[in-house]
Amino acid sequence: MTRNRVPAPFFPAPLPDELLFSIISRYHLLSVNRSSRETLTQLVCTPHPVTFTGLPSRIGTLLSRTPSGWADSAAAVIDGFTLFPYFRPFLPASQAGNALNLIVGPSAGVIKTGLGLAASRVGAADIPRYCPLCAEEDVSAWGVSYWHRAHLLPGGLVCHRHGVELVEVRFPPEHPYRHLLFLPLSTTTEGHRKFIPLLTDHQRRLLAAISRNSQELLHLNLPSLSRSWVRGRYLERLETMGMTTGSGTVRQGELYRFLKAHYSAITCLPTFKRLFSAEHYEYGWIASMLHTPRKSTHPLKHLLLISALFSSVLDFLSPDESGEPKDKETSPLPAKSRSIFDLSLLSHMVGEEKLSLQRASAILGVSVTTLSVAAQQHGIPLARKRPKRHPAKTEREALRRLRKGCPLPEICQDLNLSVVHLNRLLRAHPKISCHRQNSIFRFERRRHRNALQELITRSPAMGRSQIRKAIPSTWVWLYRHDAAWLKSTLPPPLHPTTTFVAMPRADWKHRDAMAAAAVRETARLLLEKDGKPVRLSRSTLARAAGILSIAEKHPELLPETSRCLGLYSETVEDFQIRRVCLCSRNLREKGLPALPWQIRRAAGLGIDISPRVQEIIERVAGVLSPEGLLSPDEAKEKKSGRDPAPKQGR
Repeated sequence: MTRNRVPAPFFPAPLPDELLFSIISRYHLLSVNRSSRETLTQLVCTPHPVTFTGLPSRIGTLLSRTPSGWADSAAAVIDGFTLFPYFRPFLPASQAGNALNLIVGPSAGVIKTGLGLAASRVGAADIPRYCPLCAEEDVSAWGVSYWHRAHLLPGGLVCHRHGVELVEVRFPPEHPYRHLLFLPLSTTTEGHRKFIPLLTDHQRRLLAAISRNSQELLHLNLPSLSRSWVRGRYLERLETMGMTTGSGTVRQGELYRFLKAHYSAITCLPTFKRLFSAEHYEYGWIASMLHTPRKSTHPLKHLLLISALFSSVLDFLSPDESGEPKDKETSPLPAKSRSIFDLSLLSHMVGEEKLSLQRASAILGVSVTTLSVAAQQHGIPLARKRPKRHPAKTEREALRRLRKGCPLPEICQDLNLSVVHLNRLLRAHPKISCHRQNSIFRFERRRHRNALQELITRSPAMGRSQIRKAIPSTWVWLYRHDAAWLKSTLPPPLHPTTTFVAMPRADWKHRDAMAAAAVRETARLLLEKDGKPVRLSRSTLARAAGILSIAEKHPELLPETSRCLGLYSETVEDFQIRRVCLCSRNLREKGLPALPWQIRRAAGLGIDISPRVQEIIERVAGVLSPEGLLSPDEAKEKKSGRDPAPKQGR
């Protein structure tokens, strides 16, 4: 095992688009190590990591134990030989940084959960896949087949270069492939290769487009994109396609039907079937991606939108004015501001016609907030109906009425104030707000009390149930806030008119006799039962007779039953003696010698038994006679299996 701790003397150069697992597998093939366990211990200092994964761990340890020159840094290894560049563009910067730390560190077991892959409908399984044509080309060019990163991306069922179905390697659950090192055409994958079934050429074209976009996203090595920027690009394209309203809201139903029709040929495949199986699309992943971003989304969902709305990933990232994609080194530009209404028309409405924002928003088909923000950005003056500041006399009158508990609509109408301004006054004067709440409570209590008293005065013969049905809201308010007064004011409850007849008590004497008979019958059946004997304890007898509960709770009411339970129950010693007698009889019926050790073994008894049980064993074996002990010679002959010699004089 010491040789496993020696760093690797060499390390193979990476091939184009090769996965890190494939590089390590090729090193294992070229080394003299006897097993994958030995190679992994040598490279990453642990014999059982999860090897086949696009998001590995222990990158730092691997770099410290391999020769310098094949990789500059851990970041270069992650960007060039893992699948992390595929996930990073649609992750927040903080989440991407945490994932990088897990990949470089000793364990990345929670990285899929942290990236949201386990909770997505796409899934987080690492399925080995390869293209048969690419494998043949690799053997011809490099002498060995290897795992391509682009073939292992989620949803990639078709090769992006050849457009043919990939071959999946499906191991059974008990197969230890997750801790082995192997290549696509190795003996490990024999018997586990399965072609992905495709039905039509249209399916193949759709999947090939998704694979090409996935491969572009992987090799661009993009940083984390702004979520608002990504959402803005989608909204721009949807507005161009006429799938938004005048206020910029996406027509979710129309978009969902468009995407489902676009991908209708592949919705029968497992990965895509889960994405388009939601009956209520407004609660699905499409709507969540177009709302205000709150969580990370699987890249495959973004690629489905990009493939349907744009020509390629490059067109999505940095289009020029003519619609042609720019160079891939050009960073994405922020979304342009959209004017969804005519600003000159807005200026004419609020400036010359003196319309309110609410009226202008109804005419232009946008919200009041949108008009207010647009007017503020472009310097359009807005006329306000009510000034924000009011005379001191008006505010004092408003505070007096608020303290008194007057309704807010009444104050607004009399003093020409808004409800927002009144609420602002209440927040600025907490004592007045507290006094107002008390005033409103006293007013409500007085109103409900008067309603209840008026009903009782008008209909004195009504009972409590009738009162509750007549004024339910008053009853509920008083019950919650004034229960003591309600109880003292209500008429007394009516006594029941039905005369209850006492039911006859249980006949415990008859019940005791029946239970005792059941115990006796149960004991007889258990003693006569064939097979392995059962100890007749009190609980066993009571449970088998169906009286366990009543026998435990009321033993004083069942004297005969308690006597029968004590009479027929067995102690551990009695149960051992019964087993000894049964085993001795069985041995004699089979014609076998009934020696003490044979009886003890057949009865399942150990060496530590009571003297009484030992005496019974010797008695049934013939070592003891009813008259007393045998002579030493007779006992010795009896134990050895020979008949004792007859005594003289008998």
